[in-house]
Amino acid sequence: MRKNKFKTKKVVQLKQNKMILFLIIFLLIIFFLCVGLFFIINQKKILEEEFFEYKNNSFEKINYLENNVIELEKENNSLQLSLSQLELEYFNLSESNKKLGEEYSFLKEEVDLTIQKIVDYEKEIQESMDWFRTNSFLGEKQKNILLQLKSNCINETIDSCQINLACLSLINNEFQNFSYLVDTKTSQEIDKMQSIEQFISNKGGDCEDYSLLFKAEYNSLVKDCLEEKKEIKLFTWAKGNTRYWLNNSSTWYRENAKKIFLEKDYIYPIIVCGNMYDFQSQKVNGHCMIAFTKKEIFSTQDLIELNNAPIVEPQNGLYIGKINSDSNINMIDFEKNYSYINTLITNQDFFLYSKNNWNNYSEFKEQLSQKKELLKKMLIE
Repeated sequence: MRKNKFKTKKVVQLKQNKMILFLIIFLLIIFFLCVGLFFIINQKKILEEEFFEYKNNSFEKINYLENNVIELEKENNSLQLSLSQLELEYFNLSESNKKLGEEYSFLKEEVDLTIQKIVDYEKEIQESMDWFRTNSFLGEKQKNILLQLKSNCINETIDSCQINLACLSLINNEFQNFSYLVDTKTSQEIDKMQSIEQFISNKGGDCEDYSLLFKAEYNSLVKDCLEEKKEIKLFTWAKGNTRYWLNNSSTWYRENAKKIFLEKDYIYPIIVCGNMYDFQSQKVNGHCMIAFTKKEIFSTQDLIELNNAPIVEPQNGLYIGKINSDSNINMIDFEKNYSYINTLITNQDFFLYSKNNWNNYSEFKEQLSQKKELLKKMLIE
């Protein structure tokens, strides 16, 4: 009986313990649920704050991006407009380039033709200069004339050469029987200068031809004297009342004449042509004579050497006087003078007064060459 009572009491005690344990577990569960709920609520609050902040930031970014999009759209529209303008300009430039290409091709063709013309002019000028150079001396075929000149017209010593300029006309007119002939008889042309060989073949020529022959004879006669650096003394005749001997052997002479020496160092011959007294026509008209200078003339700047240069008539050796002085033949402002010089022929060049300026082949050839190179440079660039 007591044993059962004790057992019952123990069971009750065990039940109570279970109830207490269950209560504790329940309370713990409740506690953890509360703690968990508090954590969740607190975490939710934090998340809501972060979401709100993120949302605000997102709205700002969206507004910023929307503004950027608007600006970019504006820029895009502006770029599209610029692109359209550039396309139009490109089209216009393409058309202009095409037109310029056509113009360049045409211009290049014109420039090429101009360059070729310049080359042809240069060739013609060089041929003319070569012609004057060749005809500045007697050739191999004229050895007999040179021998007659040396025998009759020059007295040579150890240190000097005296040359009788009037003797040249004696050789030409009496020994060679040359005579004055107009161009229409010698070349069937109105105005054409003969070469030395043509002059001799035709047995004569006009004043230009006589001047060219006289200069060639003189150059050939003094060539050795110049090379040996001997003093050259020139003399001829002027009008007077004595007898002037034309050759060394004193067998030919001119009446009513006198001997006259040219000034010292005037030894370089140049053909001067223009409006002056012509003893053939006995009046002032187109005529050529020989002047002598102290220095050779190579450029227009050298023409000052012709001031006071003595002049000799090549057909008879007569001393005429000095340029711009007692000859009444002038070079400066010649339009104002009755007698003047407008054309010069040197040993290698041709000078012509035109449009108030002196021009010559060599300088004109140089100018043409410079223009040619400039045109070539323009094509390359």
